[in-house]
Amino acid sequence: MRPYNALISTPAGARVASVTYDDAAMIITRTLEYEDHTSTSIYDDVPSTRVEVERYTLESALEMLTDLDAGARRFICDWYPELGYMVAQIALYRSYSYITFMQVNNEDLRAWMEWHDFTSIEAAESAGAWIIQDAAFTGYIVVSEV
Repeated sequence: MRPYNALISTPAGARVASVTYDDAAMIITRTLEYEDHTSTSIYDDVPSTRVEVERYTLESALEMLTDLDAGARRFICDWYPELGYMVAQIALYRSYSYITFMQVNNEDLRAWMEWHDFTSIEAAESAGAWIIQDAAFTGYIVVSEV
């Protein structure tokens, strides 16, 4: 079960202005803007914008946005931190994102490849999917934009 998903939800009155990823620090930064209409003049309300900045480690963002187990999350952080850019895209576009992170076994991988008409792992990777396997976790990690 995923923990409370602060990266998917947006507080009332806020809009997500940006989500960025710093691959050197492995930090995802989300900037929220609130438009507070406060009167600064005796004649009219002047809109002002309040900004809040939230920072999440790559591992905590993966925990909030994917169903990967702890071993798979650590493996991505240790060996594929560049996937943080895709995690940031999920956080930015929330439910509108087509990017998925899945942890699958051999049968599930085969079914996923058949569903997408891929004849091999190489064909899936040439179409832009990442299919990662290591002893750090069970099965495969599939990261795709399909």
